[in-house]
Amino acid sequence: MIAIAGAAAVLWPRSEAEATPEPLPVVTVQAHPEVELPYTVGTPSGCPSLSYRSSVESAAGTNIRLSSGSQRPSMFNVVCFPIDSFGSVDELVAWKMAHRVDSQLVGQPVWEVGAMGRSVRTELDMGSGTLITEWLAEREGKLVIAGYYHHDDDPVGASDVADAMVASWEWR
Repeated sequence: MIAIAGAAAVLWPRSEAEATPEPLPVVTVQAHPEVELPYTVGTPSGCPSLSYRSSVESAAGTNIRLSSGSQRPSMFNVVCFPIDSFGSVDELVAWKMAHRVDSQLVGQPVWEVGAMGRSVRTELDMGSGTLITEWLAEREGKLVIAGYYHHDDDPVGASDVADAMVASWEWR
């Protein structure tokens, strides 16, 4: 399901690259101390060497099903694409901001500083109460997208697990 975010990114028309209209706010990613992440997830196929912690076991970061109070599952996934397909994270975010309807962008993207390094967090509305929070980073010529597929009726605090997973990120 997270692959939807990656597929949408692949269709981004690089020819329409624009400058980010305004500086993005900067926030710091912090792990939530009450979230337990007992498992280490390794490098997904096609990505730079990385790992992060997870609340559930998974094979190389592909479609990690996170528990939530919702009857619809929440998922976490990491995918990577050659950065030259996009120009840069800055250009991709600028395009999303200029084309909010096409990119399904809601709210204000922010620069996050933390274990992942410098990344941009965006929120996408996929319709029918389904959202994708994504973290976009550049590493070793790749666009790295960590995506959290969730729902607007998830219980309060459900996103704390995804935040903690991103805060546990390690480049190797």
